[in-house]
Amino acid sequence: AMTPEDAATSRYRNVITRAIGLYPNVRTDTLHVELLDGDRLLLCSDGLSDLVDPDNMLNMLSTPNLSNSVDRLIEAALQAGGRDNITVIAVEPEAVLEAEAVAARAKAMESLFLFEDLPFHARLRVGRIVSELYVTPGQKIVQQNEQGDTLYVVVQGDFSVLVDGQEVAILKEGEHFGELALVDSEPRSADIIAKGFGHLLCIERDAVREYCMMEPALGNLLLWKLVATLGQRLRATNKALTNRT
Repeated sequence: AMTPEDAATSRYRNVITRAIGLYPNVRTDTLHVELLDGDRLLLCSDGLSDLVDPDNMLNMLSTPNLSNSVDRLIEAALQAGGRDNITVIAVEPEAVLEAEAVAARAKAMESLFLFEDLPFHARLRVGRIVSELYVTPGQKIVQQNEQGDTLYVVVQGDFSVLVDGQEVAILKEGEHFGELALVDSEPRSADIIAKGFGHLLCIERDAVREYCMMEPALGNLLLWKLVATLGQRLRATNKALTNRT
């Protein structure tokens, strides 16, 4: 892997990694990051990044007045030589989630069998296919004998698992249900009902399929994890049936 020091001295340091090109569709490099209150984003040209040390940029960007931060960044680049155009855009977006919710979401994703062996940067990219659902007491998430297409991960709350109206289990934080829905359209085997207020992560079958097409390498990792997990379930079921006979 290339280090920041290697990048600074590379003969290709001024060459962008991907051009728009001549094709009607462009596959862009994107990164999904959860934003918290106080986070700031900096978009700049190499007229700034080549001349001002990252630590100095961070210090100047941390001042309360964002407009003053931009002025200070431009002035620092000018004082350092200003041999190229200096473009600086700083943004302070409004965070959608609270810090506790972001932490709980990240913890749930780390514990999910699909993501447990993925490096951090890969989990960030996979996060694009994950949506969220906030539920109220008594809300039915899954209906027995109805088709489904979504895997759910419990971030917060308790959820009852009912088969033919009888509670057979309670799902808690970090547990998941509905993984078979990612590979087939068979009816659900149980009702899942929220016992109180709760928070779920949701991964839909179509989103996984599209992700595997767009990100073949990471998509293959997800599919192998899914196959391995389903295989473990099948072996456990066979063992239980064998013990009964």
